[in-house]
Amino acid sequence: MFRIISIFAAMLLSTNSFAASTAQELFSTINLRLSYMEDVALYKSNNNQAIEDKERELIVINNASLSAEKQGLNKESVLAFFRAQISAAKAIQYRYRADLLSKPTDKEPRNLDTVSVLH
Repeated sequence: MFRIISIFAAMLLSTNSFAASTAQELFSTINLRLSYMEDVALYKSNNNQAIEDKERELIVINNASLSAEKQGLNKESVLAFFRAQISAAKAIQYRYRADLLSKPTDKEPRNLDTVSVLH
């Protein structure tokens, strides 16, 4: 999370080619994280868990808030960014779970404890 916030901050503060490469890294990291959402949805479906987990969302938002403050970032911007990420993640999970109703799968979700979201 620290790396994502740092990249986000650098992107906002940078110019020229550094900003372009930093922006590319940021969007690549976002895309990678969201690419795991089908696995998350499948895991939750297999374990009869709800997609929306308000307690976990609160932990993520609180951690983002603390990290933003430590890095001197605009806390409200960082929180809005993380809320948008959470909303996108849930939308992907809901869509995939709906697909599973009409087309069940024997596929097992990847173990995300062994996958690094931040390369």
